[in-house]
Order: sequence, then C-alpha cells, then structure tokens
Amino acid sequence: MERTLLVTDCDTALGSALVRMFSAKGYAVVTTASTETPESMSAAATENVVVVPWNKRSPISAHTLMRTALNQRSVLDDALVLDVPRVSSLPIHELSAADIEKAFDAFLKPSIFLVRELLTYFLDRRNGFLGLASFCAYAQDIHAPALEQAVREGFKGFASSFLSTYASASGISVNAFQSFGASPEEFALFIERSMEEKARKISGRWFTFRSRTGLFPGHAP
Repeated sequence: MERTLLVTDCDTALGSALVRMFSAKGYAVVTTASTETPESMSAAATENVVVVPWNKRSPISAHTLMRTALNQRSVLDDALVLDVPRVSSLPIHELSAADIEKAFDAFLKPSIFLVRELLTYFLDRRNGFLGLASFCAYAQDIHAPALEQAVREGFKGFASSFLSTYASASGISVNAFQSFGASPEEFALFIERSMEEKARKISGRWFTFRSRTGLFPGHAP
C-alpha cells in the first residue's frame, strides 16, 4: 500500500534528495518550499510530488500547510522536518540585528510550529512516524559559524526534549537524525535506510551519520 510522506524544504539539497529518493520508491510525497523561493515549487512537482508553499515568517503558516497537505493527500503516514539553516556566516560581531532575527524566525521557529501541528495530527490518529533531521556539512570536530551553530543547537535541544516527552506515546514513532561532514545525498540515503530498517519500529532515539563510520543509534551529544 502506498505510503504518504511529508518532507520539508525541497528548496535545499537535503530536502530535494529526500523527495527524489522517496518518490522513486513509490511514496506519495508532500513537500514544502519557502515562499521566498517560488521557483522551487515548479522544479520539484511531479505526478506523485505535491509542493506546498511555506511562509516561514508566519506562525499560522504551519497550520495552513497541514490543511493543504491533507487536502491534497487526505492522510499522512510519515513526516520529516529538516534543520538545514541557511544563515549568514559572518563573525558574530559583524552580524546585524536583522541577520540574527531572520535566522531564528526563518530556520528555528517554523520547525517548532510544524512539529506541533504534526504531533497533534499523529496523536489524534494514534499512528504515524515523525522524524526530525539536523544536517551539518562540517565534521563534528569543526565549529560551524556562530549563528548557524546557534540555530542548529536550538533545533537539537528542542528535538531531544521532543523525543524524551513523546517516545512512549501510543501508536506513534518519533526519532531524530543528525549528520556531520556528510553530503546531502549521503544523509538522505541514511535517513531512508534507517526508516525502512529500524526507525519506524522504535521510538525516542537519535540516529547519527558520519560519512566514514555509518550508523550510531543513541543519544545526541
């Protein structure tokens, strides 16, 4: 039976790779594109891929996104919320207030709003898989630029609390994925394989990918 997956951010390399991978495997995919990158909507849409605009600056946009997704597909089986911050790499003393505000408004708060909507939906159904995925292009021993690191650590802190709170929720599976130094395509393949082999069967775990060492389920550092 065809599964329906919502995966965010097809306008990123990771999101695009996940959309291609899951749609090629026969999933009905709903994905999102920022309203700031409308060209991504037509580029990603295919017969089994629906692209929904996401105004990340609006707190109510996550609710609208969910309604649109369900109008298009009627049911969601799986969801992946991605953390791929695209923020200024300037040193912290050179960042403007607008740079800092945009980073959290566009790349942290929207994910929290959407996770709330997805959790409400899956808990009501008592069925579904919800995964959070944090992508870092840098190796674990290399510091990312300060603002990017702040957004990513905020997402991972939220994810850790989310896992501990909902790991035992009836009927649903919640897990998180993180990568260090991998390419988007490598991480996408790791997420897809983890979901097929293990992640839907357990709950409350981190799956960590390093391009040379592979799978390490466990707690986030």
